[in-house]
Order: sequence, then structure tokens, then C-alpha cells
Amino acid sequence: MNLIFIGFINSGKTTCAKQMSLQLKRPFFDTDEYIETLVKEELGVTKSYREIFKTFGNARFRAWEKQAVQKLLHLTDSVIAVGGGCVADEDNSAILKEAGNLIFVNTPKEVLKRRFLENIPAYADPGNPEKTFENNYAKYLPIYERIADTTIEGEQDGI
Repeated sequence: MNLIFIGFINSGKTTCAKQMSLQLKRPFFDTDEYIETLVKEELGVTKSYREIFKTFGNARFRAWEKQAVQKLLHLTDSVIAVGGGCVADEDNSAILKEAGNLIFVNTPKEVLKRRFLENIPAYADPGNPEKTFENNYAKYLPIYERIADTTIEGEQDGI
């Protein structure tokens, strides 16, 4: 069974998943890294997932993300980190549930907000990143809580 870490941007999903994969001696897979691979294969350019979002926009990024999530159905006994926004798509959420056990990294809101504002993502409104954070927090928290099989608490000072 795959272990799939979900949660907000900067919640510690990738760090937790990498640590877990080492402890369990299982392969690690990150959907954001896979999106970078898809873009390199398709377009021949090397960009970070943040640059990809900024360069190609939300719709195209989400299409690549959908491909990355579908790949999870072909993985077994892996530890996986997925992008924070991928759960907003109901098809993605259904695939995640089918692909493994979902672990929500529930980092305190004030820590998430501080991290968000220190490293503002490409999708945030540059004129009001705080509002973007609050809107996303209100939108995604109920989804994470609803689909998670397990919730772990993220640390205050970093995971």
C-alpha cells in the first residue's frame, strides 16, 4: 500500500514523505518533481514546478498534475508527496484514495501563513497574498480533513 502525504503548501509533506520513505526503505515519489519531468520531456525545458506554474498558468499546470496523479495508480509500496492544490480536483482526490492511504500533514495555520508570506507562490495575488492564503486555507482545509485516512500534526518550527 502506498502512503500519500497531503496538505497545504509548505506544510512539510515532502519532508515527512522523504523521511518515511527512508525509514520504511520504500521508493519516494513527488508529483511536483514528476511535473518537472513531464515538462522537460514534452517541451525540452528544465523548470521548477513553481516556474512551470508561473510560465504556463494554472490550467496547463493542473493538466500536468492530473497526469502525475494518474501515475500513482501504477506505484506500489511507495511513499508519495502531492502538491497542495491537487485535491481540489475531485478526479484527483478519487485517484489518491484509490492509490493509497492519505496522510494529512496538519501544520498550524499561523505557521503555514508565515511560510506562505515568506515565500509567496506564483498563484498568489501579488497585491494581497494574505487574502490568497486565507481563501486557500478556507477552501482546502475541509477537503484535506474529509479525504484523509490519517492526520499527523506538523511541527511549529519546521518538520
